[in-house]
Amino acid sequence: MANPHNKKEIAGRLKELRLNLKYTQEQFAEFLDISVQLYKKMESGENNISIATLHKMKNKLDFSVDYLLFGEKDDQEAVWNRVVALDDSAKEKLFLRLFLLLTSDDRRVSAKSREEHLFQMLDQVVEETPKENSGTKTTKKMQNKR
Repeated sequence: MANPHNKKEIAGRLKELRLNLKYTQEQFAEFLDISVQLYKKMESGENNISIATLHKMKNKLDFSVDYLLFGEKDDQEAVWNRVVALDDSAKEKLFLRLFLLLTSDDRRVSAKSREEHLFQMLDQVVEETPKENSGTKTTKKMQNKR
């Protein structure tokens, strides 16, 4: 896949990702449904990350693997411009995901169940908020799209 230098860089970014998520190596291996020994070898740069594991990470963590593999990050301005260009329902979903990420200490709880709970809470807020326009029920529409 890559020369040893790149494997070490990938391993370092993998460790950084795990630490940012506040997982131990054992917890992250379990989360990815791989053995602890395999995960430790990936994080040390001894083993490459398999396509299957990358796919699991992309789906479970909902992130681009470009940074992990290539060290490529979007600059803040580019990210902000993409967020601004989103439609209202996509912005709402992004807000909920960010809220979920920032308020959750237990990463083992299903993201789907936390998301459902947040949609219910948001619907309650929307119902209790004075309506200034008819477009305030976007959460119901979003739930039906999922």
